Amino acid sequence: MLRYLKTLRFICFFCFSYVGMPLFHYAFGIESYQPVATLLNNDSNKLEYFGDIVLLSDERVALFYGKRIKVLNPSGPDGKPYMITLGQGVQEKPIQEKPILSLAPLTGQRLASGLSDGTVKVWDLSTPHKEQCIATLKAHDELVVAVMQLHDGRLLSASADGIIKVWDLSRPDHQQCVATLEHEACIAAVRQLPDDRLVSLSTDGVLKVWNVNDLDEQPCLATLTDNIEDKLRSYLVSPTHGRVVTCFSKRAANVWDLNKLDQETPVATLIVSADESLETLIGLDDGRLVSCAGDGIKVWNLHKPDLTQYETLLDEQTGRVESVVQLSDGRLASCSIHGVIKLWDLNNPYGERWVGTMEHNCDTGGSLLALPNNRLVFFSYDGVVVVWDLKKPVYQKLFDRCILF
Repeated sequence: MLRYLKTLRFICFFCFSYVGMPLFHYAFGIESYQPVATLLNNDSNKLEYFGDIVLLSDERVALFYGKRIKVLNPSGPDGKPYMITLGQGVQEKPIQEKPILSLAPLTGQRLASGLSDGTVKVWDLSTPHKEQCIATLKAHDELVVAVMQLHDGRLLSASADGIIKVWDLSRPDHQQCVATLEHEACIAAVRQLPDDRLVSLSTDGVLKVWNVNDLDEQPCLATLTDNIEDKLRSYLVSPTHGRVVTCFSKRAANVWDLNKLDQETPVATLIVSADESLETLIGLDDGRLVSCAGDGIKVWNLHKPDLTQYETLLDEQTGRVESVVQLSDGRLASCSIHGVIKLWDLNNPYGERWVGTMEHNCDTGGSLLALPNNRLVFFSYDGVVVVWDLKKPVYQKLFDRCILF
């Protein structure tokens, strides 16, 4: 009897998983997507120094972990994505002597990487069969926590030694460093605003605003102090013109108005989570802010006079959300620690914000990257890279205007 009950339970579970759930999604407006490509990492069984993914100028994707950089082409010669290891055709050993900690795309199919030994390497991806490392900058005394390209094409590197350096790669060797900007503590994050000003945040809560277009004069325009509580993780987001948001992995984020450089306190404080630490923070194209914690995804409208209340709560995702990105059509994609990826439409006129689910074989968290033309890349902690085309759901909505009474 027990054996028949177990068989019946298996049949019920199978019917629900493969028939019931798809019909539920089909009926109530939740689209499902299957990957167009799943690429496995064969370099090692365990990833150390898990990195992030960045979009290159030619719409290829660069990702890094440990001592390696891989380049993903979402549209190969046969229309299928493929991935190569940078420098693999030149030498078999790892192309970096030290672990990579930061990565940034440059113009002209170039890439910059910051290493744990304080050096910055510049790569030319247009020469696949030649030596791709075209420059090695002895930049800092400690690990390079961030690299980025400024609006005028110059390269910036920031380090745990509290130093920010600006590089002009068109100059001869040993003359490429054109500016040195100093903090008193480890640099946590840097951002460049649309008006070209540079904002940097250090782990002691000091926020500095720089004029990088006139380095002959005093480049530091203002110094602001954030009352920090936690130094484990730092965030610096610029969702609107003249405003930045800082957060130190705590339950509150501060909003600063950089049009008022004489301010001593933030213009608002957002309670991003009631009882959980912040996991990620991004700015949307329309100036809104998205915060993710264990109690859900919150959307903040920084244009409203009262910034202490969020306007939208997305709490249908099980597990802590670790990554969220905005797609080219304005929708959001989020990934939980369990590897569940969901699609959200903040402008859905019928109230349902959860509109899609990504199906894949990964059960770990990771990083998301939005590609042009509504494509999405997921880089998991176990080294699996998954690509989706969000224009092609497995099953479409059946009741676009279904109203439940």
